[in-house]
Amino acid sequence: GIPWVKEWVVGGVKDLPLHLEEPMLALLSGRVISVTLPTSYTVCHSPLVEDLSSRELGEKTTVLVLGDAQASALTKDAHTRAQALRLVLRDEMLQGLEPGQQLAATVMVTARDLPLLPSLEAILVHPPTPLRPPSSLPPVFRRLVEDRASSPWSLVKTLAYMFAASVTPAGTFHTFKLALLLSLASCSSNKAGLAVLGVGSNTTLLLRLLWYSARYAPHAVTHSSLNAVTAACTKDPDGIVWVQGGSLLLAHGGVCVLGDFSKFKKESRQSVCRVLESGVVQVECATRLRQHTPTLKYPLRAAAWACYDPAHTRTSTTNTNPLDNFLHVPLGDLTKSITDVFGLVVYAETPAGECESEAEEVITLHTLLEATTQYSPPKPLLPPDQLTQYLCMVRGLQVEFSVCAEKLIRGYYVATRRLRGDCVQGSSVPVTAIHTLTQVAASHARLALRSTVEGWDAVAAVLLCEEALAAHSGYSLLQIQPTPHLPLHTDLHTLVGRKNDERMVNFQRTLEEFIETHTGDIPTVT
Repeated sequence: GIPWVKEWVVGGVKDLPLHLEEPMLALLSGRVISVTLPTSYTVCHSPLVEDLSSRELGEKTTVLVLGDAQASALTKDAHTRAQALRLVLRDEMLQGLEPGQQLAATVMVTARDLPLLPSLEAILVHPPTPLRPPSSLPPVFRRLVEDRASSPWSLVKTLAYMFAASVTPAGTFHTFKLALLLSLASCSSNKAGLAVLGVGSNTTLLLRLLWYSARYAPHAVTHSSLNAVTAACTKDPDGIVWVQGGSLLLAHGGVCVLGDFSKFKKESRQSVCRVLESGVVQVECATRLRQHTPTLKYPLRAAAWACYDPAHTRTSTTNTNPLDNFLHVPLGDLTKSITDVFGLVVYAETPAGECESEAEEVITLHTLLEATTQYSPPKPLLPPDQLTQYLCMVRGLQVEFSVCAEKLIRGYYVATRRLRGDCVQGSSVPVTAIHTLTQVAASHARLALRSTVEGWDAVAAVLLCEEALAAHSGYSLLQIQPTPHLPLHTDLHTLVGRKNDERMVNFQRTLEEFIETHTGDIPTVT
């Protein structure tokens, strides 16, 4: 390839030369948003007359690439529309090509008759640039790590307490903020990240937290009802079939903010659930295109975020919504399948409502002060630039599971599957729960800057999942009370200090006894 000189980079249509006398080399880097089906072409190596014995068949495809400088067009804060560039790829360049992936190539720019723009054809596709995390911790996080070195849980708990304090006060929506941080730590371009679903009636604040947290993802896409959520096939006037990447595919290596999932159409919700359950995005084709289009599937490589209002479908004239026997709140159309496919489900409300009323008072006061004060807003507890560097470092950690962590995760999964089920409806714990527990424990270890997933991380993962089960079913097998908000009039020593460590140690002891009691007859578990 040629050196990445700024003057040679084509970032958009405005960088293409309109009057080009001869072909020129350029550099193109961006995100693939749409691809055509591969077509065959013939290459003859005979210089004068075509010799059939010298004929070779190859494949080529055309892709639409959105330049890096215009990547903000995929986010919620975008106020302008961007025009993608057409790029032709041939033969081995098609291997592993997926909508949504990052593509960097050396291209040949060839002039065409006006008003057509010059054509771009790749002559070399560059390998992905490896992740290079910062070599040292940012100052704020270095002090936090040193101060919380004596506790295996305090650092992550403190980060969740300080995170997004400018959106909602510190301590409010604590569990939801913790889930978002864990999901940010799990982002990878090789596999799907941790999916998060926030359940509550105050979807306004839940959405604000989702949008704010997406800023710290390696790449973020905010879904719009104008776009497909998975992928779709279309045919242009020239008869070429295009595969357009939906929001889940375009969020490749990052986060897809789906928004308020309770307002999705039934077909869209089912489509998202199938993708999250299988980890595969299947391209949806119109009936007239199915016979000419092969079945196309792409792996999911993004973390899906959404919020859900259980009482969204409640009407004043009918009372057909099912009521939970324990929570006594209308569940609307929040079916078990939706809560099963999302990895981490966080309920922002409790049956009594005492925790929510206290949090609402603090949030209301925080909002009024921001609206009426004439002074500049206070600096965030976690500086955004330093938080971005820290998360980049966290995502670069390769972790391995210890024997203790594997034993706790496997034992809890088997025990809860046994006790939370019956012969008619089956277990209320989905089969995918063990994958969720593994992801949460690994992300917790990364946030704590550990290269080994210890039993402490497994205990934190079990606690989060047990809180979700307790909030949904109304009871906990481990005597856990869901706490979506931290007590706001309690000192930090109790919330994230030594007293919190004592609670976690007691919970770990209870968990070990629970596993021994209900899985002691299975040698492979104990």
